Amino acid sequence: MQETQRGEIGLVISSQSFVPYSSKAEDVAAAQRLMVFWLGWILEPLFYGDYPQIMRNLVGNRLPNFTEKEKCMIKGSADFIAINYYSSQFARYESNRFKISGFDNFDALATSEEFNIEGKPLGHKDQYSGRYVYPEGLYDVLIFIKEKYKNPNIYITENGTPSNNPNPLEDEHRIDYIAAHINATKAAI
Repeated sequence: MQETQRGEIGLVISSQSFVPYSSKAEDVAAAQRLMVFWLGWILEPLFYGDYPQIMRNLVGNRLPNFTEKEKCMIKGSADFIAINYYSSQFARYESNRFKISGFDNFDALATSEEFNIEGKPLGHKDQYSGRYVYPEGLYDVLIFIKEKYKNPNIYITENGTPSNNPNPLEDEHRIDYIAAHINATKAAI
């Protein structure tokens, strides 16, 4: 029916990138795992018919198995991917699953952190949203999807920052934010 109606089917995922907490190999690997757990968990079945192998290894039998029929049905089923992106975090290796918060996936053996080992944040803190502004993270997410999932059509469905500026024509704060994220997007294309 999709072919006859000439429509497109896709999905929106919340995204963020992860930067290693330190230069230690275990933190570099933790950042890669968190990217896979955040994005690959949803995208890998759509493009390859199954969950990422690292998830299979770490989650084990708690991760459902697809039947061959389900794999065929889901593989290639998305015409586009849409992402919501606002910020990114550092990733730090953590072997003790009891120390990992509910926000983080304890199976990834990593925690997400606002500050790196030197106490520095990713980007600057936005005065209105309280989030750290890190356009490079949008670039990282786009490149991750582009390279890992055969360069699919990608739409950015959410990105931005609030402002309490009473004059919308003089809104340098948001203009700078949007320009930086557009430049990151252009660099990823």
